[in-house]
Amino acid sequence: MTPQQRVATLFAEPEFCPQNYKGETDENGLPHGEGVMRYALKSTAYWLGYADYAVAPKRYEGEWSHGVRSGKGKMIFYADKCQHYSYDGQWVGGLPEGSGVLRVIDEYNRESNSPCNFVAGLREGANTTVEFGKTIECEWRSGVKEGAGICTLPSGEKFRGVWNNDNLDLESCDFMEITHSPTLIVTLYQAGFDYKRRVVALVEGSCGEHTICDSLPIIRDNGFNDGEPLIEILGVEDVVVNYRLEAGYSDNNTPIFGTIKAGEHIEHKYTHQGMATIYDEDYDFEVIRSVKIICK
Repeated sequence: MTPQQRVATLFAEPEFCPQNYKGETDENGLPHGEGVMRYALKSTAYWLGYADYAVAPKRYEGEWSHGVRSGKGKMIFYADKCQHYSYDGQWVGGLPEGSGVLRVIDEYNRESNSPCNFVAGLREGANTTVEFGKTIECEWRSGVKEGAGICTLPSGEKFRGVWNNDNLDLESCDFMEITHSPTLIVTLYQAGFDYKRRVVALVEGSCGEHTICDSLPIIRDNGFNDGEPLIEILGVEDVVVNYRLEAGYSDNNTPIFGTIKAGEHIEHKYTHQGMATIYDEDYDFEVIRSVKIICK
């Protein structure tokens, strides 16, 4: 899912339902002035057990202009029972615009608050973000990290680096201790059954090359409701990196726990064959998932 698609999904305004709104209205009964709107959980149809995307239940409180979020406001996204995200700042045309604050409470009840700048719902320019205990201050372009910045690790160590399309360029890093922050170069490949140019057995993950260091994992790309990590570093013992790979790459559908040393290459591959019934017609399908790991 591209940043633009995610913004369209997150901030889509469904047909107005008066029962879900409390506040001031205009002459046509639409939200206008100060008010609170509650949004219900929505998701697309399921294909072969997977949903294309899901939208977390959310709540907006703030200023409106004739049915459109506009002015100062706060939107909270409830991802599950113990986790939520919120944006508190300026809105234009129903989307975050200008400066604000992103607040995240994770599944371990850890809270982070990051100042942010938006253009049409996408982060732009200088932004601060907290990701899995790391504070990254860098440039953003069209919703992804793109440019120079500084990363502060949970230990307090800092390094300078350059991000390209959300990925850290290792060659650009300065003051980074690889012995304390092991680095894995991970290449994900996934393919699936295609029905009328629509891949319905493949709706998770991001194909291509990724870089992870310390405990920063690669997360499923499954809309706003991100699932468990695809791969993450669990710990380091001397030069051995312990990692966890999610169950989709295992024949017995259980997570893979592996180890890798500096200079080693490891590949995991999983192929699943089955049959899908679509509009009363049966189709054989095959899903291939593989991951190649290089340790530096």
